[in-house]
Amino acid sequence: MFSRLFKILGFESAEKKVSRKSKKQQKVKASYNFKKKQKVEKIDNIDGIRVIYPEIFDDAKQYRDLVKQDQPFIISIEYSQKEELDKILSYFCGAIEMMGGELKLLEKDKYYVVLPEGMEIEE
Repeated sequence: MFSRLFKILGFESAEKKVSRKSKKQQKVKASYNFKKKQKVEKIDNIDGIRVIYPEIFDDAKQYRDLVKQDQPFIISIEYSQKEELDKILSYFCGAIEMMGGELKLLEKDKYYVVLPEGMEIEE
């Protein structure tokens, strides 16, 4: 009770003032560095052929119906995660082979084209 009275009157001890200052100095503020994702325009189609952008293996599974529809499409691997890339390409190779189609490289480390059975690319 007396300590409150002394504090109100301004007779606080020097030790307490120092300890309060050191507590204020010890406060650590959290800082976050959120990198803004660069918005890259992804092309929907090239010369009328749909382009897909699987980044992880689960994305590749979403496009399995495209193989069944006997429509050509382009797989862009430029945004795919490196560790997932082999799984993605293996998945499409298996699905395409079952349907009698083929997977051709258009541009190294960038695009593959999926061709249904009986369809070819003009060079």
